[in-house]
This record gives sequence, C-alpha cells and structure tokens, in this order.
Amino acid sequence: HTHWYNIRREEEESKLGTGAFSVVWKGVERASQRIWALKEIVKADLSFEEEMSLREEIRILRLVGEHPNIVYLKEFVETELNY
Repeated sequence: HTHWYNIRREEEESKLGTGAFSVVWKGVERASQRIWALKEIVKADLSFEEEMSLREEIRILRLVGEHPNIVYLKEFVETELNY
C-alpha cells in the first residue's frame, strides 16, 4: 500500500515518467529503505477493455514472478480511485 512507501510528490525528481494512463513515482519502502518504481493508474482514465487488459497483465506478472527479462511486480494495490 502507498502508506508503506514514502513518495515525495512535490519533488520533480520523484516523478520518473508519465504515460497515457499512469504516472511512475520513485518511492522508498519504509521498512527496508529500498527504492521502488511505483506505477499509479487513475481508474477513471481507463475503459472497461483497458481495465480488463490491465488485470490480465497483473495476473500474468504474478504467475511469472521474478524473471531476468520481465519487470518484477512486487505487489498490486487497489484503492477507490487508483491502482
């Protein structure tokens, strides 16, 4: 969950990138101080088909786990407004 990470949204260098539906933030895991890329997707920006594609991608990433050629999905968090 995002409360397990520190994200300094007011600092420009914390925003790693933006896409059509998302923003990628640099976040520091509070327990370990490890740096992670956190992808935030606004639900309202997705069509039903896009949401289903996202859920399928997440399902596949969970099945694959850690792999040297695929971005590792550490966790997936859903709130009322965002993924």
